[in-house]
Amino acid sequence: MWKSIKCAEREQQGHQRHHRSIRDITGASETSQEHQRHHRSIRDITGASETSQEHQRHHRSIRDITGASETSQEHQRHRHILRMKLLLLVVLVWTASDEASADAENVTDYEETDLIMKKAEPDLSSIQEKCRNLALHGRATMSSIYKDSNWGFFGMAINGIDGNEDTNYYHGSCFHTHTELSPWWRVDLLESYRISRITITNRGDCCGSRINGAEILVGDSLANNGNNNARCALVTSLPDGATQTYDCGEMVGRYVNIVLKGKQQCLHLCEVQIYGD
Repeated sequence: MWKSIKCAEREQQGHQRHHRSIRDITGASETSQEHQRHHRSIRDITGASETSQEHQRHHRSIRDITGASETSQEHQRHRHILRMKLLLLVVLVWTASDEASADAENVTDYEETDLIMKKAEPDLSSIQEKCRNLALHGRATMSSIYKDSNWGFFGMAINGIDGNEDTNYYHGSCFHTHTELSPWWRVDLLESYRISRITITNRGDCCGSRINGAEILVGDSLANNGNNNARCALVTSLPDGATQTYDCGEMVGRYVNIVLKGKQQCLHLCEVQIYGD
């Protein structure tokens, strides 16, 4: 019986050793598989890293190539600009040289042409003097000033040389005397001039016929308030608001008078212009 028990124990121990061997083999296999999976993961990671590095190198290569291409294009543009500037400089130098040569050849012609033109030019200063209204810088006075019940002393002598040809008396640009015998108006030009023409503008809102028969006098005398000077013109008829020019034929004088000699009348005009030199 003891033998049977020992045999059973030995058999039991054998089974145990067999099972341990099996577990060891199985564990080793699992460990080996785990190691294989671990190595594969490492290889995958390593491969991915190498692939990533390869991609990075590839992108750097592309950037380097692109940068080199852009640099090359920039150099080409720079060279093109330099060539264009050089060409422009050559053209400018050539043009300046050609113009200088032409100027040197034609300077005599220009001088001759300029001399001819100067001889042909009119004396503009004389023309401008004769076209200047001398009355604008004069001093005006008259025999009396009309006092309107509503407007007061509205028709002052200076209104006749203010440069305003408005013909409406009530707009304030006409002179007006009282009704009196031989009313007169005078402008002092401050020095003697050769008077070529005198232009007068009649009142337009009323009573323009009152100026008919007026005399325009030019001279240097203030005797009889200047009314003894020589006559330039006689105003025979001038419609309301009309403007008329009278030729004085280069009469010389400092004073210009307008007078209704021997008439009991009032005198009014809206502008007097005097031209001469």
